[in-house]
Amino acid sequence: MTEIATLDTELGPFDVVEIPADSLREFDVENQRLRAIYPQTADTEEYVYGEQTADESGVVGVADGTIVLGVDGKTVYVLTPKEAY
Repeated sequence: MTEIATLDTELGPFDVVEIPADSLREFDVENQRLRAIYPQTADTEEYVYGEQTADESGVVGVADGTIVLGVDGKTVYVLTPKEAY
């Protein structure tokens, strides 16, 4: 039987979370709440939460391995691998 780990947290700028890249995620843009589930034995990685603003053409540059959580207008909510900082 597989055991499932869960994460349910409100995020603020530069908060660090540890989840697998392929976790099942749900992100509430309005409340900046991340919910994730994944097998307890999965390899996890540390990510830093941030918000980035798209330029006038709608483009945002992100580091390799970044997870995009959501978009609201020109604001893009991301988890960036900690080693990219």
